[in-house]
Amino acid sequence: FAMLSKCLAMSLQCFAMYDMLIKEQSGGRKVKITEIYNDVIIENLDYEFKAELNPENPMKWAKIIVGYANGKGGVIFVGVSNEGEAFGLSLDEIDKTKNLVARINDRNIFPHARIQYSMRSVDDRAEHFVLGIHVLQADSILRYREGDYNEKVFTKGDGNAVPATPEEIIALAKRKYGVDN
Repeated sequence: FAMLSKCLAMSLQCFAMYDMLIKEQSGGRKVKITEIYNDVIIENLDYEFKAELNPENPMKWAKIIVGYANGKGGVIFVGVSNEGEAFGLSLDEIDKTKNLVARINDRNIFPHARIQYSMRSVDDRAEHFVLGIHVLQADSILRYREGDYNEKVFTKGDGNAVPATPEEIIALAKRKYGVDN
């Protein structure tokens, strides 16, 4: 029981530190994503929130790019917690994130996704920004490639991107290429 109490106390400390970080980066107040992007309310088929994009595990977020491109498109907001709190990234972090997305798109996504970027400030000093990665709908079926022979097609579900089943790939091909049967 003492060990459980200690773990709970440590978890509460972590949440408190995270809360302080968000307040510090946003000029002392919490900023919700809805304050800087009025039409974004929650994560859904069109929007995904990421605190950061992990360069050590690109498949975790690159599959979202592929899923959006294979669907009707969508936006990944980087610098936003899962709860919709926008703490933002510095300009240096944004440059690194954009370079990482370009590198993964070039090396691992085939054909390449069409991507556009937007930024919105989260603080009065314009030191931290939410990066919007706008993934446009693709004209063909995109795949994520790891190595020479491991390719996967992803589709975007509500809150996640999942590997497409053979039936989904066939349906996607029919939609993309205008085949009826």
